[in-house]
Amino acid sequence: MGRLRLNVVLDGQSFREPIEWRSLGVRCVYDNGAVQPSINLNTVTFVNEAKDYITRMFAASRGGAVRGPYQGMPVQFYVTEGTSSRKIFDGYIDFKNEFSIKSPVEIKCKLVQLDSLDEVDKRTRALSFGYLDSLGYFKSTDFTIVETIVIPFDRDMQFFQLAFYEFILIYQGYQVVRNIETDLALNIVTAVVAIAIDVVFLGLLLVQIYKITKKLFDLLSPVPILNKAMTWRKGFQKICQRLGYQFNTTIADIDWVFLPSNPDIDSITKGIPHVQDFGYNCADFINEALLIFNARMAIVNGVMEVHNIAAPFWQTLSTYKIPPVLFEEVKWNIGDLIANKVFYFETDNQDEYTIKNYSGTNCEVITSEIVPGNPRYSLVNGFKKQSFNMSLGNNHNPTFDPFAVIRGILQQFLDLLESIASKSTALRNVVNGSITQINALLLKTDKQDLLVVSAKSWSKPKLLWVKNGRLPANHRSVVCAAEIYRRYHSANSMIPSNPFGQKRLYEKVRIPFQFSNFIELLNCSYAVSYKGGKQAKVESLEWKFDQDEAEITYWINDVFDNNIKENVIAP
Repeated sequence: MGRLRLNVVLDGQSFREPIEWRSLGVRCVYDNGAVQPSINLNTVTFVNEAKDYITRMFAASRGGAVRGPYQGMPVQFYVTEGTSSRKIFDGYIDFKNEFSIKSPVEIKCKLVQLDSLDEVDKRTRALSFGYLDSLGYFKSTDFTIVETIVIPFDRDMQFFQLAFYEFILIYQGYQVVRNIETDLALNIVTAVVAIAIDVVFLGLLLVQIYKITKKLFDLLSPVPILNKAMTWRKGFQKICQRLGYQFNTTIADIDWVFLPSNPDIDSITKGIPHVQDFGYNCADFINEALLIFNARMAIVNGVMEVHNIAAPFWQTLSTYKIPPVLFEEVKWNIGDLIANKVFYFETDNQDEYTIKNYSGTNCEVITSEIVPGNPRYSLVNGFKKQSFNMSLGNNHNPTFDPFAVIRGILQQFLDLLESIASKSTALRNVVNGSITQINALLLKTDKQDLLVVSAKSWSKPKLLWVKNGRLPANHRSVVCAAEIYRRYHSANSMIPSNPFGQKRLYEKVRIPFQFSNFIELLNCSYAVSYKGGKQAKVESLEWKFDQDEAEITYWINDVFDNNIKENVIAP
């Protein structure tokens, strides 16, 4: 190894390196399949001028300055070997943890990597969508409109009760019309009195018929409520805007919609998650998306990258080739197989459709042997339940047209009214107004593919696929547990055809290692194994600057069992 030099930059100014830097340990952890390592450095000691500067900045807020102990001090480490130089660390001094003055010339500091996943999680934990909204991050155009109709689950019973009542009223109206026809044959004095009474009664009947008819149509074809929702993409973009990142993803379904819960029957959803929703906190929102889409996250060059674990983005291959060593302990991930995995969405007691229309709410993934052996010795076991903290939406696709019943009844009555109006000029003005009103109701049609709920309020947020304010007809065949598993979670399968399933593991292997090798792996989690030139996924790397060796943990794809099958059951 050539001579390494360390340049330390504190708050934009160069200072002497920490006294223990040559024995400083660097542990690169490629969290959750990430391509960019999370670099953890040991606690370090700064001396002399660096110590004095850090102490002044720590105490600056006592004099009214913005800088103080609740503002981390930026720190960058640059390592140079010959003509090769690279920034290996970009972070800050964490005054809250392990910070102390050891002596008049020494200060002990804990360094934190700026864009590590742990730090991003801490920052997002401090954010809520209500807080972002209060700062003006959201505009009306940021939200997706979801046309929603409320149809009680006992609508059919209510419909037939009202229809029966209307039938009685229409029958009475029919009798009144017949009475008027009879009254026309009487002498003028008697006819005028009788007709006047019948007309008044008929008018009252028409008013009631109209009211009942309107209730029927409101029941069968309610006026849509324009609720506001937010796509997952928009949520990520607003969070990143606050954190100072850009956002990028290859997940097409990231444009699915998060519809907040609505506990208030007199209001509509506001677009952002409700305070009681899992997802109101920005970190929970991110984690829920990562869960649903089986995705991983990394911060790369100021961009929050979110992709499914099997996406090509994570498979960046470095030029580094893992060298052979004298002895390597070999293991296999045999214990990763889980025989029974259940994925499910929540049901909502305030929305009966999530309970009655249960299809698609859960799926069960059964892993078993193709040719079973002796069941008493079987090692195919394990059970896992995974809940998505949301419920599924239901689109309104009626299988019958109750409007035809009402149209038939009312049309007969309209025909009768028109025949009477043609015989009596005195009745024409009264009847025509009613005919106009009822005809307007007859023109109404049922609402197709709108989100349907059983009440004006619901307690769980909903996962929706929305186009032009409506749910596509095949919504529940796409947004369902089984399809989400097939699209995003099958990368965790142990079946032989899955390149991320069965693995050969090499843990804590001591290998020759130089600074140049460290640079090769700095932003790449995949390397080439000397064993047949196979692609190897590096999980962790530990190295000290003063050593020519490193400790590496990695795996390669190795099918050790072709007798494995998988069956997805969707009750």
